[in-house]
Amino acid sequence: MDRHTIVTKTAKGLLEASGRSSELPRDLRSLLKEIDGKSTVGSLALKLGSGPVHKLIEALEKLQRDGFVRAFASAPQTLAPPSQSPVVTGESDLDFTGLRATPERKLEEARRMQADAEDIARQAAATRAREAARERARLEATLRVKAGQG
Repeated sequence: MDRHTIVTKTAKGLLEASGRSSELPRDLRSLLKEIDGKSTVGSLALKLGSGPVHKLIEALEKLQRDGFVRAFASAPQTLAPPSQSPVVTGESDLDFTGLRATPERKLEEARRMQADAEDIARQAAATRAREAARERARLEATLRVKAGQG
């Protein structure tokens, strides 16, 4: 990741930035909220104006490792004149079919992550309900024993 990289939030990052989860410390969450998927790391550094760029890059790389953001693209540094553009020799694979399906893949990935999150929430609720039922049964049994003795 460098100053010219454009960073975007993942589904997990969107949940964190919107406040639906709270896994990150406040400083990383506020950085996450500033990521719009259009600005480069360099423009984020100018916008935030907080310390050296390498610290911002380290924070963004941590967010990327933890799955909150991903490198979306790398903006060109400068446009070279045609005479200085790189020459491709040999066979090159110019298959762009994967680019066309990218929005659908992102949407499918977001839907899958949302379904996984909902499944985990359902499982957690079921576990809590089972534990509450066990506790109620234990308390009722204790009360029956005490009532039989008294």
